[in-house]
Amino acid sequence: MYKFGRALSLAACTLFGQPAYSVQAIQGKQVFNTSCAVGYCHGLDGRAGRGPRLRDRVWAKSYLYRTIEQGIPGSSMPAWQSKISEEKIAAVVSYILSISKEQTGPEVESEKVQATPSAAAIDPPGKALFFDLMRDRNCGVCHRLGETGAMVAAPFRSFQGVPARALLAQIKSQPASASTVDVRLLGRDEFCGIEAAADPQYFRVYDLGGTGPPVLRIIDKQIVLSVRPCPSLNVHASNRVLYSSLELESIVDFLTRQ
Repeated sequence: MYKFGRALSLAACTLFGQPAYSVQAIQGKQVFNTSCAVGYCHGLDGRAGRGPRLRDRVWAKSYLYRTIEQGIPGSSMPAWQSKISEEKIAAVVSYILSISKEQTGPEVESEKVQATPSAAAIDPPGKALFFDLMRDRNCGVCHRLGETGAMVAAPFRSFQGVPARALLAQIKSQPASASTVDVRLLGRDEFCGIEAAADPQYFRVYDLGGTGPPVLRIIDKQIVLSVRPCPSLNVHASNRVLYSSLELESIVDFLTRQ
């Protein structure tokens, strides 16, 4: 009776469009939702957050095991082998394979080698911190370097030749730029932000409120009461909370080599 009921339950899941997970995969989903699916990681159902999409891709099972256990050096992917049991890691692997596909055949070994960064490919610590996906307000959410990062703040110039101590002091006490403004709207809404590209009908500004990345707001100019400079705003004040002194020094070391 139990086997018949379980089979009927699995058939119903498949019939109504829901995946029929194994018991191990169900356990893995619970671990995944707690530790891996948060917004700054792989997203709900592995659909991507700030980490890569896991769903509907092809994975080598051994690569998943190794990556979850050992992490990826120089990235925001941590090693889990000392944090959760082997059984839970196996369950997470089972869940990921249940929402994607397992790679088979001779190409598995080559995929595994390519997927793990070599020591030469690992980013320097300062760059990893600059774009650290585990921090909602990492440097890259405002600043762009090369082809990576956002373009909220003005483009970087070269920092080569700039004394590291001077650059560190500038980051810690970052004065507001001309584009940093205090905005007052009808309805008593007031916030500080960074003015974006001009628009004839709308006022475009990156809202610096909250704890997450700056949010681009496109506001009808008719409800804008005033836009004033915000000279007292220290746009990097949160960096002293997000990054330790040693981490900021690593970022500065990276920037002065650009």
